[in-house]
Amino acid sequence: MGCLLDLLQWVKDSHVRGKRTILFPLMLIIGCAYQGAGLTTVMGSTCASATTFDGFYQCTNQYWYYPVSAQGYGNVADVQLFQSRMRLLSLSVANGRLSDAEAIADARYLAYQLKAKEQGLIAARNQQLMNALQNVASQPANGASSISAPSLTKGRFVRSYISGANRICVYTNGISETVSTIPAASICPL
Repeated sequence: MGCLLDLLQWVKDSHVRGKRTILFPLMLIIGCAYQGAGLTTVMGSTCASATTFDGFYQCTNQYWYYPVSAQGYGNVADVQLFQSRMRLLSLSVANGRLSDAEAIADARYLAYQLKAKEQGLIAARNQQLMNALQNVASQPANGASSISAPSLTKGRFVRSYISGANRICVYTNGISETVSTIPAASICPL
């Protein structure tokens, strides 16, 4: 959440200063995310051959938890929740209350629950970001004309060309192309 708050503060500050580049926010967003294999990927492929819960737990720690912690995400509530659950499962296996297979299945189930929760949060944050960018773009700064914020529905930028006093921006969604018309001196939103 800290990255989003930093971004929103930058958007507010840049609007006050009259600067409207979206390069910094995009760099900030890219730099804010955990860089590495996701938990479900590690469990489903890297550690899939582990036959004991202890081996599975050690593999998960090595290829997911330790890298996550090294990047500063070890104290995130869901990461801590997962580690607590893994310790409880380990104790349950050691005490004979769960089999190795049951504990591994339970850990994978929790990982998929956390992934679904994370994807919901990401979608909500993306929507907040788009709203903030669209709000900034719709308000002219220091008498300058407003710019368009990138639209999620336009698709991937393909090309642009000048037609009279306008620049035509062409986007594709993989099935069809969409065009957007902006002033010729402007740059097409990516």
